[in-house]
Amino acid sequence: MLLAHTVILALLAGCQNPFQVGLGDKVDLSDPSLRIGTLGDGSPIKNGDYVSGTISLNGSLSDDQGIESVRFSLDGGTTWQNATFNGPAQTWSTGDIDTATYADGEKDIVVRVTDLATPPKIREENLLLYFDNHAPVVVITDSQGYPDAASNQQITIRF
Repeated sequence: MLLAHTVILALLAGCQNPFQVGLGDKVDLSDPSLRIGTLGDGSPIKNGDYVSGTISLNGSLSDDQGIESVRFSLDGGTTWQNATFNGPAQTWSTGDIDTATYADGEKDIVVRVTDLATPPKIREENLLLYFDNHAPVVVITDSQGYPDAASNQQITIRF
């Protein structure tokens, strides 16, 4: 009988209210939520958008235990950078990203939020963007080497 009372007391010791039945206040009931919402200027962002110049990504997040960190990757998760987050406002931001310092083309962006639970729960969201900082170059080659061609030259058009 003494063992049963000791076990019950040990279980109740972690509860703020020993007369309330439950799992206590430190149980992580849900995964963190995460949403990628807008560019820094407030315009909406979606998969497949083309961006150039300096951008920032913003979004919202929440968790029942609190947020430990928000990180983002511009290369599909190979390298990570810290994002800033505001817990009370439940928002996050990458800060400025100068897309001109990266090669033009497809970028698999991953945003990862980690909560304060033990063990921590992680949520990731992906966004596909195209960095496009260089104007296209179109080269039109005239039919060189044909005797009846009006001209034998190469024309380059830059936009």
